[in-house]
Amino acid sequence: MNQVWLSSIAGEIRGAYIKNDWIVEFFYHNDLFPSLKDRIYSGRVIEYIKPLNRAIVDIGEARPAFIEAKNPKSLPPIGEKIMLQLLAHGDPATLQDHSLLKATTNISLNRGGLVFMPSRHEISMSQRASKDRANVMMDTLYESGFRGIIRSQALKQPESKLMHSYKVLHELWGKISRDFVESQVGALLFSPSPLNRWLERLEDVSKIYFDDPLLKPDLEDFVQTLSKPATLLPAKQSYCGFPEEVEEAWQTLFQDDVPLIQSGGNLRIHHLSTAQLIDVNSGSCHSNIQPEQNYLKVNIEAAEEAARQIRLRSLRGAILVDFITMKTPHNRKILEQKIKSLCKNDPYGLTFHGLTPMGLGEFTREGLFTSLPQLLSITHERTKSLHILATEILRACRSSTLKPHISIAMHQKVHKHLLEHYAHAWDFTTKRFAEIHIDTSSEEVDYFCINSSK
Repeated sequence: MNQVWLSSIAGEIRGAYIKNDWIVEFFYHNDLFPSLKDRIYSGRVIEYIKPLNRAIVDIGEARPAFIEAKNPKSLPPIGEKIMLQLLAHGDPATLQDHSLLKATTNISLNRGGLVFMPSRHEISMSQRASKDRANVMMDTLYESGFRGIIRSQALKQPESKLMHSYKVLHELWGKISRDFVESQVGALLFSPSPLNRWLERLEDVSKIYFDDPLLKPDLEDFVQTLSKPATLLPAKQSYCGFPEEVEEAWQTLFQDDVPLIQSGGNLRIHHLSTAQLIDVNSGSCHSNIQPEQNYLKVNIEAAEEAARQIRLRSLRGAILVDFITMKTPHNRKILEQKIKSLCKNDPYGLTFHGLTPMGLGEFTREGLFTSLPQLLSITHERTKSLHILATEILRACRSSTLKPHISIAMHQKVHKHLLEHYAHAWDFTTKRFAEIHIDTSSEEVDYFCINSSK
């Protein structure tokens, strides 16, 4: 049974995907840094940059967008109203404050492994599909009018589910087209929900637990688009925030060292500017009798845990895993086969490019979102400390271990910020308590304490 747990506080949404009782993926979004990627606007061409074959487009945002073309004659004329889709992520990790937003007029809509591209005239698909499977899928979708890309995550889905996904995309495109005709320049025609984009890529979710009523309308709309609707379970007193074991797993995202339980080794994860480096350490697993077999044991477990951590942390781009060097070709081959089998289970296209002679595994991975450790650190660096403290207090108040009567000690500035900016979240979080005593005599801004009693 596959489940999703959602915890939302003051515009900050955390999600956990549990598959067969295993936590396999996390999600994070903060409204303070909304992603612009895949938004569709109605814009107007205002300027050319001829040396770069670019057209600058006003989309009503603080920063204009630009589109490129190999042939400058194919660029739309100045003053023309066009529909365009942003390609820049627009999140704090990938977008500078004064940069232009990269965009395209080739609109694409994603759902369930299908990329619907209305301006395209053919279908392409992942090379992972068998020839027979590819022919059936392409013939079925082509006859229905689908044009675009069939990604690898769609290969395991039945034709009925793919047809349902295409129907949803086709109806969405019709609405966007109608809105564009009637829209003014700068109108936002489509803004994908980051949460729904994440949910759509998960496999057969049967239950969705959530603790914020503000999420319910979007979740109800999402469930109605599924071929097999999931059950929505709103928060009760027994569930506020993540369950304890999920919260513990979430906290591991802030740790660079990950233990390997069976072999006694560990992984050390380094987040570099151009790549992610995962270093495998043998730890206490040493033997002078059969060192190669011990190294293989550590490397096998390290490969399994590295694949798990890559998905949990939403790592993307270039990823390097420094395995323990093995001299035996047979053991290297066993490790490579294990890695390839693990890559097939990753829904975001984890690609293994081979082992170097020194045991360095080279990977690349597509990414729907910025890596979680990077995004969380940037969010906390750029967000005012009052916001961080307010969300930490709200999250602490949702602990199921608290008794009906609580007392909270915090600085006066934090209390004022909490009531002015997060009144709804505060009311929803504290309504389960019979009595709340607030002490604002604390002299330290970054200090708070919560005590409870019967």
